[in-house]
This record gives sequence, C-alpha cells and structure tokens, in this order.
Amino acid sequence: MQLFEYYLEQTTYNNHPFDKCIDYVLYVPCENRPDVLEYVFRSYKYGDWLYITDIFPRIFADDSNCFKRFTSHEGYLVNMRCLALTCLHIFVQEIMALEPLSVLVISGSYEIGEKEQGASRKLKVYRYLFRSVLHKFNLRVFEMLDSNAFMIVKENSPLTDAEIKTKYLEFKKIR
Repeated sequence: MQLFEYYLEQTTYNNHPFDKCIDYVLYVPCENRPDVLEYVFRSYKYGDWLYITDIFPRIFADDSNCFKRFTSHEGYLVNMRCLALTCLHIFVQEIMALEPLSVLVISGSYEIGEKEQGASRKLKVYRYLFRSVLHKFNLRVFEMLDSNAFMIVKENSPLTDAEIKTKYLEFKKIR
C-alpha cells in the first residue's frame, strides 16, 4: 500500500468541546503538475474515544468553505485513494495503537451546490476508498448516512453501535 510522507505537526489540548486536537501534515504530489500540496489531517478528540476528523489542503486553510472545495476543481489532481489510506494508516498506527477504543469519524462535507441531504458525494468517495482495506486492519464500519457520517472502529471493540451513535449525536448537539 503506497502512502504519502507525513509528520506530526502539533497536538493541542482542552479546546472546548474537544479534549485534544492532533494535526498531521501530509505531502501530496499533484498528478497533473509538478506541485506538492500540503494536506492537514486533523483529529479532534471528543470524550474518551471519539475522534472527529478533517482533511484539507493547507492552501485552503483560511477559507471557511475549505471542506466544500475539491482540489480537482481548482486544477490540482491528487491521488485520493493514497490520501485516504495515508490518513487511515496515521489513525491506526499513531492514535488507535495508543488508544485501542478510538473511533474514527468520517463525515463528508457537502460540495458547494450539492443538495445537503443524506450521504454527500465526498462521504461516498471515502467509503468506497476504505471498503477494500478495512479488513486488513481488523476494522469495521458503522454507518450513519442520515447524519452524513460513518465511523471506523476495531472489529473486536467492546463499544456497541448504539454507544457510538449516542456519543456522535451528543457531539452533534453541542456543535
């Protein structure tokens, strides 16, 4: 499995409602030009085990719509499969290895102009990209498509789908 180079940029603590925020930076080469984009993979820890995640190109970091933008629409083609799998690798190797109960939350921002109902196009893409590799990491998916999200958890996790759903909905209420 090909992965992009990455490094831990920073960890910050006690940024309400999150216990901590972990930022990794990935170096992502463009496939249609000589540029290398820096992507930020951000994981916000909510409660004891729920990690809400974001991934975005640093060049869009100051844009409030950064999650709704697609680099391919901006002229930067990147390998989304490798990007997604690098983020999964980081989560499994750097976070889940230290905190085995960790749950990775992936929510798909709606693209500008996309109907905001059900699973977004972005969420469907991520779900497709992860589908074939989760079993290799002994992971499973719990889907909440009505909330435009899915969660990745260890296959043998003692956490039930109901517990995960309750914690995520609790987060959504205060957000």
